[in-house]
Amino acid sequence: MYRVLQYIFAVVSVVSMQSIYIKLAGKHLDLIAIFISIITLVLLIIFKTGKKLIERKTFFTLSFLNVMMFLLLSFRILFSQVQYSLFSNLIVTLLFTIYLNLVIYYFSSNNTFLCFLFDISNFIIILSAISLLFFVFGQNLHLIPNFGMVLINWGGPAYVDNWMFLHFNPQGMPFMSFTYGRNTGIFVEAPQYAFILCLGMSIEVFIKKHTKIWKILILLISIYTTLSTTGTIVSIVIIFAWIFKVQPRRKVYKILKKMFLFLISFIAAYLILDIYKNKQGIGNSYQIRQLNSQTAWDNFFNNPIIGLGFKSDSIGVGGGNTSTITQSFQEGGIIFGLIYFIPIVAVGFKSLLKKQYNILFFTIVYLILLYPTVMTYTQLSIIMVGGMYSLSLNNKEDLWNY
Repeated sequence: MYRVLQYIFAVVSVVSMQSIYIKLAGKHLDLIAIFISIITLVLLIIFKTGKKLIERKTFFTLSFLNVMMFLLLSFRILFSQVQYSLFSNLIVTLLFTIYLNLVIYYFSSNNTFLCFLFDISNFIIILSAISLLFFVFGQNLHLIPNFGMVLINWGGPAYVDNWMFLHFNPQGMPFMSFTYGRNTGIFVEAPQYAFILCLGMSIEVFIKKHTKIWKILILLISIYTTLSTTGTIVSIVIIFAWIFKVQPRRKVYKILKKMFLFLISFIAAYLILDIYKNKQGIGNSYQIRQLNSQTAWDNFFNNPIIGLGFKSDSIGVGGGNTSTITQSFQEGGIIFGLIYFIPIVAVGFKSLLKKQYNILFFTIVYLILLYPTVMTYTQLSIIMVGGMYSLSLNNKEDLWNY
């Protein structure tokens, strides 16, 4: 029962990451996903933790986080000079705090964060295989007919093609070499899908003890079909790290490894240049991201302690966000930014001190992925923050020498 619940918890966390299901117009499935996730998490705590007492350092950490979130909300009510939605800030603060408390308590009490990552990776590989099937034989070759259109609300109402409600094509316009659009899987945009795929790939390479090549290939092909610049670059970084992770003694293998590295480097350089040239002619997304990033940091320095308020971009304050990092500091100030990123950085330093370089590489890749992706308030993002807190609090050698 426990394993079923944790897998449901993993599936919901991935689906909540800006998927088509969450964005279906008029369905409010995002609220249902939050409800399912919280109920599942509570049941996991009941079944797995039972009457186990909370550890002292976990208790102090949770107390500190709760006090800081309360102070953030109080300061914003009393001193903020910026127009914002009090209701939105109250709801986001309560949900974020409650959910983060539950996640930290569950992972810290049971040391199950790495196991959760395994479930995440397994589900992502299934999604990847399904999306490739429909992307090739449905979206491009038209051998599998689509099942009509569904209405979503993402930057306004839009109709998107679907295949068996398992694959969608919200970005159907020709893009680079793909006449019928990029591979977005079940997500609203290709970059969101690329984030998920790269996360799964980094878990396979850095967290799991035994990596299956066929799984890496499925993820790698899927990442390429998203035509995401970040996805391509990050996947190449992961592949390089994976190659150097293997240190065989046979001389022939070492020669092959060098040849493969050269080949990968050549292909990588070509792909990055090709994607960059095309992006310069398609909306110049790089400049848009740079402009949004600069605006976000300017807003942060103008309101460094408490920020502009949660969800301030949705009411026209602060402009659009294209990064989890900049959004966290722009909307939550230094208080929320540190709450969000201290555990990630702490795990990086701790893994370096313990010479657990796999976890260090995983943390670095995760930080890289956060920069061009907006997922600040998603369940998966909060779970990752909570999981990082649990890793940073845990000193058990069997956990760090997995």
